[in-house]
Amino acid sequence: MKSIDLVLNGEKDITVHGKGAMGLVLNYECDNPGIVAIKGKDGIIPDDHSIGGEVSMPYTIKGIAKGKTKITFYHTRPWVKDFQRILEDEYMVEVK
Repeated sequence: MKSIDLVLNGEKDITVHGKGAMGLVLNYECDNPGIVAIKGKDGIIPDDHSIGGEVSMPYTIKGIAKGKTKITFYHTRPWVKDFQRILEDEYMVEVK
């Protein structure tokens, strides 16, 4: 798990690897959503130019209230019933 420390109204840019070319959707959940705002940035950056390769997906995390929260990024196929999501990245964010 990665750690991010923010001041109130501070921002941090992160990059998470997506696997959209493999038929997976990158999603996230936040266990205390009132602490941060998460915004995907426009554009994706290919990690390589191979078919089915990963892409880097940029996000901005903003501290909107003091406290701690865990953000989990995962891959899923929401159209497949009972699909086991695949963990990609976890962040513990503290806003001071």
